[in-house]
Amino acid sequence: RRVHGITMSIMRITLKITPDFNWVDNWHAPTEPFKLWVENPDADGGGAILHAEEFSLGKKVVKDREEQQIAFAIPLQEPRPSQYIIKVVSDRWVGVSFEIPFSLKGLLLPDRQSPHTPLLNLTPLPVTALQDAEF
Repeated sequence: RRVHGITMSIMRITLKITPDFNWVDNWHAPTEPFKLWVENPDADGGGAILHAEEFSLGKKVVKDREEQQIAFAIPLQEPRPSQYIIKVVSDRWVGVSFEIPFSLKGLLLPDRQSPHTPLLNLTPLPVTALQDAEF
């Protein structure tokens, strides 16, 4: 898992998922679907979902233990919670789920300065200033 700030109000999360189970053709479909979501446990009412998506793992990926990468951006809420929780749940298998809490304490964010440069009051040069006959 890698987390970094894009702006003062948005962070990017990159997850690296490596399957750790044995594929059995009699039990598994061509792919195994999973649901993934990020929640804020400190939200009013608890467990506000900030991002949700589905992903699938195929037979070859599982047998070769290939690392899968999922990246997404989520909003940073104010006041900033102490942690967010990433949950992954199998769409087919009961009891197959993972929960990974991560702290926002070490998250580095860009400065609050405006990313735009102020427009200067300049007079444009004529095209002849290029000294090129094609223009």
